[in-house]
Amino acid sequence: MEKKAVRATKIQTLLFIRSKEVVGTSDLVEKFGYSPDTARNKLNRLAKKGLLEKVSVESEAYCLTVEACRRLEYHDREARRV
Repeated sequence: MEKKAVRATKIQTLLFIRSKEVVGTSDLVEKFGYSPDTARNKLNRLAKKGLLEKVSVESEAYCLTVEACRRLEYHDREARRV
């Protein structure tokens, strides 16, 4: 039986990356059931928005930027208020 992909929100994806510290395409494939192309596109879109940066030029591994950490801190504060 084929694993169905979970459509993760931007925040869910960033929270997952924060928990792992560094992720690659295969991490999103495993966690959310994305195809490799979909996972790669998701990481590239987040990087273009300034929320991820490549760990090295040759690498396909990404980590959170300062801006992503700031947004997650805001998200954490808001979640505690509820």
